[in-house]
Parts: sequence; structure tokens; C-alpha cells
Amino acid sequence: MNKVLILGYGNPLRGDDGIGWIAAFQLQDCNQDKNVIIETSHQLTPELAEQFSEFELVVLIDADAQGAPGEIKIRTVEPADLQLEPINHFSTPESILAMAKDIYGKAPKTYIASISGETFDFQETLSPKIEAQLPGLIDSIQKIIKNETADAANI
Repeated sequence: MNKVLILGYGNPLRGDDGIGWIAAFQLQDCNQDKNVIIETSHQLTPELAEQFSEFELVVLIDADAQGAPGEIKIRTVEPADLQLEPINHFSTPESILAMAKDIYGKAPKTYIASISGETFDFQETLSPKIEAQLPGLIDSIQKIIKNETADAANI
């Protein structure tokens, strides 16, 4: 099986923005595969490009401020055209992949799994709608990993 990185990110002190961390912790509790590495981060930074380049598959978990609260979204991410821009407090998944590809020679297949949040207020708990959708998000991520690693094994 190929190496998989699951990265849950966001701010666990801002309500539903903590979904990435909570989902990552739940996936860690049920993960038995040593080829699946699960981590958390407050935000995406350029330094992640090197780490991403070391994996075959990356699954990012984050809250989404767009859409109906509780809506689960899964999408693939492609590297952006790398342009010299000032470094700011956050990077996009597309820019991280572009750096991985251009600097380290490899951009892994990448997905973002997200849930549209309801509240981003100062609190350490998820809103009830988002909490109810958490099992569906976990299931979706597990299916991505199963499908992608099974495809790679058949090549």
C-alpha cells in the first residue's frame, strides 16, 4: 500500500472550524494501518510542501464556510500555477501542491474532505448539525483511502 497522509486542519477553538482536528482524532483512534499517517495543523503553510511530496495520497480535512450547514463535500485538488507571491499567514491546498511538484518533484493525489460549518464562534465544541454529520465524513474519508490504495495496488 502507498503512504497516505491525512491532515486535519483549522482552529479547534472556533466551533465548527475544529472539524478537521476532531475527524483526524477519530480516524487516529480507528487506524490500524502503519502506512496511514494522521496529523493536525492550525493552517496550511508552505513548509508542508516537502511533507506532501513524500506521500502518494493526501487527504485534507477542513470546515467550509460555504454551503448549507452539515453538507459534506469531497473534491480533488490539482496543483496551481506556481507564481511568486508574498508569503502570508496561510496557503491554499493548490499552492502547497504546486510547491511540492515544482520544488520536490512530486505532487501526490490530493482530496479535500469538508463539512459546511454552521458556527465559527469561540467554542470548543461542534454545532449539533456538524456533530451529526461527522460519521458520514469519517466514512467518506475511509472510502477514499480504500479506493485509492486498492487502485494503486492493482497497477
